[in-house]
Amino acid sequence: MSTVPSQLQRVAILGFPRTGTNLLASSLGSLPEVTFHPEPFNPRSVHLAQGPQPALLAERDADPLGFLERLERDCTTPILGIKLLPNHAPEVRQRVIADPAWRCIVLFRPNFLAVYSSQLTAQRTGVWAQRGHATPEAAPLLPFEPRRFAAARDAFRQFYNDVLTGIDAAGKTFLPLSYIDLLDPVMMRNAARHAGATGRLEMSSRLVKQGRWDVVAAFENRDLVLRTLEAIGRPNWAIEGGSGLAEALRDATAATG
Repeated sequence: MSTVPSQLQRVAILGFPRTGTNLLASSLGSLPEVTFHPEPFNPRSVHLAQGPQPALLAERDADPLGFLERLERDCTTPILGIKLLPNHAPEVRQRVIADPAWRCIVLFRPNFLAVYSSQLTAQRTGVWAQRGHATPEAAPLLPFEPRRFAAARDAFRQFYNDVLTGIDAAGKTFLPLSYIDLLDPVMMRNAARHAGATGRLEMSSRLVKQGRWDVVAAFENRDLVLRTLEAIGRPNWAIEGGSGLAEALRDATAATG
């Protein structure tokens, strides 16, 4: 028999790396009524609200669904939150999507070139989150290879297609948020309400945007990037912020090929 508190509310952020999941998780986790575990199913470690817990890695990997239930049982606040990225325990993601008890926030970043640029920059610098008080890392100019970009974009689109079709099949509602929405206090407070929170959410100032708004300027072969964007019908990706959620939904759910 389950010992999970009957009144526990649950919320999951589903998103691709470099789409703003850290900022959203940090902001929700700042609410006193929320216990938010940033990456409990990260393949390399167990990142809980209280920090990394490497001693729990073996237990988690032996039974990911059982570990999810443990997080539910151990939660001492009215709301439990977790973040799930594409390589985070697919069976847990499927459970969360199918379970009516879990509210889902799907976070998009419409401009995939910005996602790709941010990933490459983080891999090169080793900095995956920029704190507001930290000295910004010097970002090297990045190489651009159209085939690698296309493969990465296919993985991006497939993830969101799987998430959205899964939620739809489960007959659940979800809250879609775009990367640009994270700059809007109204949208962030709406995300907190979707999670079930009643407290006033304050925008997190601990994390700041790392990438450039002029996305193409991040690459050493700018002309090749621009030609590639023209070829796929996304010239607006040269600058972050020019597209909206409707485009994100269309692009993310299109068939890969």
